[in-house]
Amino acid sequence: MERRDLDRRRNSLQRLQTAPVIAACAAGAVGLVAYLAKPLSVHFGDITGPLVVFGPTIYEIRQTATGADAPVFFSDWSSATGTSDNAVTDYLKAFPWDANKGDPTGTAVTDTVDWQGALPSGTHALTIAIDNAGGTEGARLTGSLPALEAGDTRAYRVYFKNILPNTNPTDNSSHPLQDGAGGSNVNWEFDVLSFNSGTWAPHLEMVTSTGSFIGHTIDGLNENTNAGARVPKDSVYRFEWKFTMSSAGDSVDVEIKMYNADGALRVDSDRWINRITSTPSSSVEWFDSPQGARWASHQDLQIGTNGWGGGTSDPPMVAWHWGAVAICEDWCGPYNASLGR
Repeated sequence: MERRDLDRRRNSLQRLQTAPVIAACAAGAVGLVAYLAKPLSVHFGDITGPLVVFGPTIYEIRQTATGADAPVFFSDWSSATGTSDNAVTDYLKAFPWDANKGDPTGTAVTDTVDWQGALPSGTHALTIAIDNAGGTEGARLTGSLPALEAGDTRAYRVYFKNILPNTNPTDNSSHPLQDGAGGSNVNWEFDVLSFNSGTWAPHLEMVTSTGSFIGHTIDGLNENTNAGARVPKDSVYRFEWKFTMSSAGDSVDVEIKMYNADGALRVDSDRWINRITSTPSSSVEWFDSPQGARWASHQDLQIGTNGWGGGTSDPPMVAWHWGAVAICEDWCGPYNASLGR
């Protein structure tokens, strides 16, 4: 097992307060490591894995993928449905989310989303509803990912469905997926700008050393003046982007792709354009350090809502479905149902 895999496994075990590894086996290119997870004192109603007795304590055996093609992190929220912390953090994963990041009344894991063939029927979603809190829902990783070091690459994948009603006010400020674990961004943010015309605009914003935002949009069009940069609501899309850290470890390049529900490439990397320089993301373009040492880490992630600007709702209004998040050392590709990632 590579050093990075060992570091990731160690961090995961420490967070779960686990006992030592008890078994390992190879399964083709992907190994399965079974280990004794956190002692079970309260969650018997949620147990799905086998149980073992170790002295006076009962443990649940969980499994995690390892090997060269294993993702750094993945979550399909398959552990449970509902609004509990266990459901939102996907707690049965060997590497779960660290925390339910905010208002629990608007965050739920559901199994009734129509993924339009992008994901198998019944695949769980992190479903976000906007309420009177104005949008603080979701899940978070805080300093838990392995550091992105000089020369490394790291890719992200997420499935997303925007079902925000057109009766809702235009929201030009939401950045609900980002690598900053708190309320602020660190290196990048995925923006969801929603309009009352049945459309929304995806952006990937990079943050520079001066604190300015440099956004990548489809074909470089400004979403407020040209509908060409927008895509229809109520459709499932798969977004992937990959960062490459420079050899000096002080700047990063990004490449972005977008897929339809049927897996067809909708927007290739040469059509994701830096709206300031007009450089396509398929070309190498370095973005320097935004906030000192934190740039070298890329160890946080949060998903759900952040920066919501579309008003409040009582009762809560379902806005977004997130599914099958993965972080990989290279392009993650589509969700593999047989591997659960």
